[in-house]
Amino acid sequence: ICEQQSSPSESSSSQSQQAGVNISTLAIVFALSNSTIPCTVLGMKNVEQVRIAAEAAKRFLFNNNVDVIGTTTTPANTLPSVLTKQELDTWIQLKNDKTGPFATIWKDGQFRWDGVKDVHSFWESVEGVEATHWQSGLR
Repeated sequence: ICEQQSSPSESSSSQSQQAGVNISTLAIVFALSNSTIPCTVLGMKNVEQVRIAAEAAKRFLFNNNVDVIGTTTTPANTLPSVLTKQELDTWIQLKNDKTGPFATIWKDGQFRWDGVKDVHSFWESVEGVEATHWQSGLR
């Protein structure tokens, strides 16, 4: 019998659910807490998901301990101010680089993505399209 292993995302979701923490909230707050993520794009399919996203974002707006203007924000220096203790404990477990569900991904560097390189490669593969000035400077 072959035991099917869950993906890191499924494992994270399961761990969060067991801890009584909303994984969507953690993901949104993590992205918003990290100034190296220039834009967070959310996909929402119902009013409840919009409410969850809005509540997560409000944590930054009405928190005097978080100065997001003119500073480099990182999850390490921001999350303790915007997460509940239960959420913070869950986040610490999930991000553990030895035992967390993403440990292998962190170790292998699989989380890195060069979007500019991928876009350039895409346009190079389109027949009949020449690289524009801005695309040729991205190599």
